[in-house]
Amino acid sequence: MRRPPARNCAALFRALTRPAVNCFSRDRKLYDIAAVAARDKWPSTEQYAGHLQQLIGQILVEGRQAGGVRAQNPAG
Repeated sequence: MRRPPARNCAALFRALTRPAVNCFSRDRKLYDIAAVAARDKWPSTEQYAGHLQQLIGQILVEGRQAGGVRAQNPAG
C-alpha cells in the first residue's frame, strides 16, 4: 500500500532539510556558498530545484490518481 501524498511530501522535506541543517549548522562557509549559489542561480542549484519540482510533481500526480489530492487553482 502506498503512503498518502501528505506523508510522501513530509518524508521528502525531512530527507532534504535534516542533512542540510546538520551540515550548515556545523560549517557557516558551506551555508554562505549555498546561499550565493541559490541567489546567483548557479547551474547546479537550478538543476537541483528542477529535480525537486519533478519530485513534488510526481507526488502530486500520484496523489491525484489515488484520490488523495484534488487538482485546484492556487488562487483559490
